[in-house]
Order: sequence, then structure tokens, then C-alpha cells
Amino acid sequence: MSEYSPDISKSGPGCGGVAMYILSALLILFTIGAIAAYVVLFVNPELPVNPFRTPTLPATAAGPDATPTEVILFPPTLVPVASGTYSFTATVPPGIASPTQTAILATRTPTQTATATSEPAPPTTPSPTPFPLVLQPSGIQAAQGFKGCSWTGIAGQIFGPNNGAPISYLPVHLEGIWNGRTFDQDAITGSAPEYGPGGYEFNLGTQPVASDRTLWVQAVDAVGMALSERVYLTTYADCEHNLLIVNFNQVR
Repeated sequence: MSEYSPDISKSGPGCGGVAMYILSALLILFTIGAIAAYVVLFVNPELPVNPFRTPTLPATAAGPDATPTEVILFPPTLVPVASGTYSFTATVPPGIASPTQTAILATRTPTQTATATSEPAPPTTPSPTPFPLVLQPSGIQAAQGFKGCSWTGIAGQIFGPNNGAPISYLPVHLEGIWNGRTFDQDAITGSAPEYGPGGYEFNLGTQPVASDRTLWVQAVDAVGMALSERVYLTTYADCEHNLLIVNFNQVR
């Protein structure tokens, strides 16, 4: 009769089973950590550890102010005052008898004191204007355009204070009737550099036509508010005067 001997080799897990338990535990811990990290980044996506956070936009650089600096000029005040005191004594010569034939020396001593104050003539400046831009003192100039006789128009510039640098990006408005055609349009200074920096141009037609004050131009701002008085124009029917130059100066 043989003795019973149990097989003790199956009483516990082997090395392979332990390794599987450890790997399973690590996988569970990694999964829990990944879920926790996802929740944290979802709640606060701007954390530095988030590689997909919203990039910071660069600050917008502000462009330079195109509004020209206003300069107010006043004429120098010169008030010379010349003061003088004049006096004289008139004495009747001896030998001239008085009406009463009395030999009394008639003496008359009038004293005249005069204070002369000379005021200078007022400065020859243009009449005050409520507008910051005025027509140049040289006025409107009629010349022969470089585009030939098959063209006629208006051009010019707007200058800063004291005949300063030309001003660009400022509208000039043209309105009126010329050669049976109605005009109501703007030109921007700087759009016609062939007339110099800040130049503007209006094309009226293909041939010179005479007219008298049926057209006018005016400097305006971006919303159409007047910056100068209306300048009425006279056009000519010859090629030597088919271009009108209208320049403005800033006075304040």
C-alpha cells in the first residue's frame, strides 16, 4: 500500500503571477494619474505644464498720431511811444502901444504842452478765420498742366504751420457745375505725388472750358466737417491755363 503525498508545487502563485499583479497595479495607478491630470488641465487650461494653453497675443503697437500739432502764431506787438513837451513864450515887442495908449509892456506867455503818442498801424494779417486752414497768400495759380491740352483739372497741397511739411491723408472736397457736369467728390492729399508730397488732384475733363465761380473746393476732415472756407474757382478755355493750383496753409 503506497502512501499519499500532496503536490505542494501548486500551493501559491509563481514568479510570473507576481509580476502580472505588479504590472496591473502600475497600470491602474497610471490610469488614475492620467485621469486626474486631465481633470486638472480641463479645469485650469492655463497651467504652465499644459502644452496646448492659449498663446499670449502680442500687444498691438499704436501708430503715430496723424493729427498735425496746432501752432498758434501771434504778430509781435510793437508800440513805440514818442513823447515830447513843447513850450514857447510870445512877447509883444516894445513900442507897440496898447489900445489905451498906456505905455505898459504887454507880455503874453502862453504855454502849450503837447504829448504825441504814435500808435503803429495794425499788422497786415488776414482777417481772423474760424478755420485752421486758409488759402495760401499767393492765391489760386493757373498754369499749363504737364498732361497736355487734352486734360484740365485742379491740384494742390496742404502745408503745415509756417509753410511747414505737407500734410497727407486729408480730404479736399470739390463741388459745383462745370461744362454741364455736376461735381461732388473728394480727393485725398498724398494721392497725387506728381504735384509734390501730399499732392491731390481733380480731373475735370479732356478740354479746357471757361467758367466763373461755378466750382469750389474746400478742405474737410474725415467726416466731412469744413477745415477751410470755400474757395471759388475761375477756369479758362486755353491750354496755357488748364491747371488750377490751389494750396492751403495751416494757421492754427
